[in-house]
Amino acid sequence: MSYTYQESLDQAERDLQAAREALPRDCAQAIASAGWAEFLRDKHDVLALVAHVSQLFRSSTFLNELYAAGDKARQQQPRVGRPSKQAKEADQRAQSS
Repeated sequence: MSYTYQESLDQAERDLQAAREALPRDCAQAIASAGWAEFLRDKHDVLALVAHVSQLFRSSTFLNELYAAGDKARQQQPRVGRPSKQAKEADQRAQSS
């Protein structure tokens, strides 16, 4: 199946929108499954938590630490897609030994 440039662009926009819509769900799911979530007693505790986190985001140190932790977790995920030629050659050498 052949895609035109516009169709590819439209698909990329749909994918981006889907990712943007998934982020709030991911946040809610992560908070709900966090071990400390059970200590939140009511809406007021949740609002206080959000206010505290909002304050943290004003700190560049917090953002740098957050991004570093996210980058580390992202890099530890298995790579998806076609392996590099070097990795493929190394795998073939290992199998032939």
